[in-house]
Amino acid sequence: MSIFKQGLLSLFINFKSFFYLSYPLLQALSILGLTVGILMTISPSLAQNYSEEIMVLFCTLSLYLFVLKHYYTHVIAWADQRTNNVITVSFK
Repeated sequence: MSIFKQGLLSLFINFKSFFYLSYPLLQALSILGLTVGILMTISPSLAQNYSEEIMVLFCTLSLYLFVLKHYYTHVIAWADQRTNNVITVSFK
């Protein structure tokens, strides 16, 4: 478990700036995918059968990104195995 925590900590610390920069773009992609799914529901084509799967997929992606952003600092604090946790990560 300690190897997993070390890997998770280094991954989250190293990719903090990438996640911070790509978060709005990925949320916009999720909204676009949800919009396409809604449009596919309305359209009278053969693609209408897959609209629910597309909407569920992009809603799940959007929820995952939101939860990840909300608990990003908590995961870092949990994975840090030092006695004094002094890592602070802010998205402001």
